[in-house]
Amino acid sequence: GGSTARRRGVQSTFSLLMGAVGTNRLMKEYNALRKDPVPNIFAECDPKNIFFWHFVLIGPEDTPYQGGVYYGHLIFPKEYPFKPPSVKFMVPQGRFHVGKEICMSNTNFHAESHSPFWGPRLFLLGLLSFLTSEENTYGAIESSDEERRRIAHHSLEECRKHKKFLQFFEELANQIESERASSSTICGGVSSEGNVSPQEVDKQGQLAASGQDSGTTSTVVPGEEGEGKASLGTALCNFTAFVAFFSVFLYLVW
Repeated sequence: GGSTARRRGVQSTFSLLMGAVGTNRLMKEYNALRKDPVPNIFAECDPKNIFFWHFVLIGPEDTPYQGGVYYGHLIFPKEYPFKPPSVKFMVPQGRFHVGKEICMSNTNFHAESHSPFWGPRLFLLGLLSFLTSEENTYGAIESSDEERRRIAHHSLEECRKHKKFLQFFEELANQIESERASSSTICGGVSSEGNVSPQEVDKQGQLAASGQDSGTTSTVVPGEEGEGKASLGTALCNFTAFVAFFSVFLYLVW
C-alpha cells in the first residue's frame, strides 16, 4: 500500500513537471508565431488550456482551395514537446473528414518519428501542404476539384457555425468578407501582403515534414543571438529536463 501510494505520488509530480515544460514551450511558440506570422495560417491557443489550439488555414492561390477558410483544432499532449499533437478540421474542405484526426508523419499517428524541435508553425505548414496534395492517408476523402471550389466558396459560412471560431477569429472573418466584397486578394498571416503560391506551400510543407523551417524565426524561442540557436538551445534544455525528471522517477520507484 505504501509503495503504491509513493509511486502514484511520484507519477503525479512527474506529470506536473512535464506539464510545466509543455506550457512554457507552447507559450513561447505562441508568442513567436504572433510576432512573425505565417501567410495563410492563423492560430490561437485556448485561454483556459494552452495545450488546445484553434487554427484557420486560407486556401492558397491557384489551387481548388483558393480563398477557402478552413477552421480546425491542433491538440497537444501534456508530454509535449516529447510527444506530437493531433490535428483535425472542423469544417468541410473536400480533402479530409470533418472532425476526424488526420494521419501525418508529424502527428500522434507517428509518435516514433516525432522530433522535439517541431512546433506549431511546422505542424501547420505541413498540414497546409498536405491539404493541397493528393496523398492518401487515414482521414482523407476523395473530391473533384469542382467540388472543392464549391466548398471553398461557402467555407466561411461553415466556419461561422462554430462558436469557438467566432470567439477567436471573428475579426479575421469580417476582414475576409470585406475583402471579398471589394474583390481583393485574401491575405494570410497577421501582416501578410498576399497568399503564398502552391509551390511555396509545398516547399515549406516539405521542410516542415523534415523538421526544418524556411524562415529565419524559430518555432521555439526567438533569441537575441539567432533564432536557430535559440531553437536548439531550448530543445536541448527541455530534453535535459526530461531526462532528469525521468531519472528521478526511476530512482524513487525502483
